[in-house]
Amino acid sequence: MNVIEGAMARYSEHDTSKIYQGADTFRANCLLRDSTLLLEDASIWRPDILDRIRTAFVATPDEGARSFIAKLSYRLSRASREAFTFCAPRAI
Repeated sequence: MNVIEGAMARYSEHDTSKIYQGADTFRANCLLRDSTLLLEDASIWRPDILDRIRTAFVATPDEGARSFIAKLSYRLSRASREAFTFCAPRAI
């Protein structure tokens, strides 16, 4: 199936140009270049980084009473720069 550039309906009675600009930036940086919105030169969507994140967060759950942000902050303080770069925007 071919996708025609710009073929999606974009009618709105409000100015949506910034939303579509942000979506285009996300598509270009994150989906096409495996990068991030915060650090354009960082390649974070790699199997080795995702495996480290899975090991640190999924394989070793923290079931304590602390808040999600407290647990995430603790784990990110010990994580690699790439893992931090991957996870930080999701905590905002």
